[in-house]
Amino acid sequence: MPHAPVVRAAIALTAAALAACRDLPPTAAPAAAERPQLITNGTPTGTTYGNVGALLIDVGADFVAEFLCTGTLVSPTVFLTAGHCTSFPAGTQYFVSFQPVISAPFIQATAAHTHPAFSFPFNDLGVVTLPAGSTTGITPAPLPPLGYLDDAFARGGHALTPAIMVGYGSTSLGRGNLEPTGGGERLVAETRILQTLDEFLILASNAVNAGKGGSCFGDSGGPIFLEGDAASTIVGVTSFVTDGRCIVHSGYVRIDTETARSFLDDFVALP
Repeated sequence: MPHAPVVRAAIALTAAALAACRDLPPTAAPAAAERPQLITNGTPTGTTYGNVGALLIDVGADFVAEFLCTGTLVSPTVFLTAGHCTSFPAGTQYFVSFQPVISAPFIQATAAHTHPAFSFPFNDLGVVTLPAGSTTGITPAPLPPLGYLDDAFARGGHALTPAIMVGYGSTSLGRGNLEPTGGGERLVAETRILQTLDEFLILASNAVNAGKGGSCFGDSGGPIFLEGDAASTIVGVTSFVTDGRCIVHSGYVRIDTETARSFLDDFVALP
């Protein structure tokens, strides 16, 4: 039976991941984006969003989780996350916890796969596969059909469309520094979709979202849902933020596109 990873109180983050960068123009490709990981101003989910889990990444194979991401169960054995969360060196071990606060039981992944065309932030999708029977009792989140967001927005427009983000990690960024505080609890926050691009959704974050919340360091791979979608169809995966303090905008990779579906189709049945 595999060992459970030790969860450090403070997850290690690289200096590059914490470095601030300029805001993106509204129509620019997010080439200089940051890799976000944590929900700010979120509230605890409790037992809701039970198919959203914490991905603990043990790079040194020493049963210590050096990095933290988030992801969503989309089939009984497939956990969807960001590509930059699955592109660690060979020998890296991945564990998933679906508990409201990161804790046992930890499920050790059988494999990790990254989109073959991943070049951050483009095609920033990955999956880890889990053992059969390890997620019994958890209902996977539905995946969208091709062009789901295009169809939805054609019907009702998308300006400031309410959306829901879920993830684990820090609750805020420390004042006067870039160190995240808190962490380890599944949080949910409301946001707004500002713009739909061919591959990305651009979402409002804390400072431009009336203080409601946003993605930040530690929450990579977490899902975005359209508010009011009773089926809780996952429409995007957390990929980047446009400033080092996570207070302006964040970007999610759409999973209703041809390129996303061509990758996911190898692991899960698509609608």
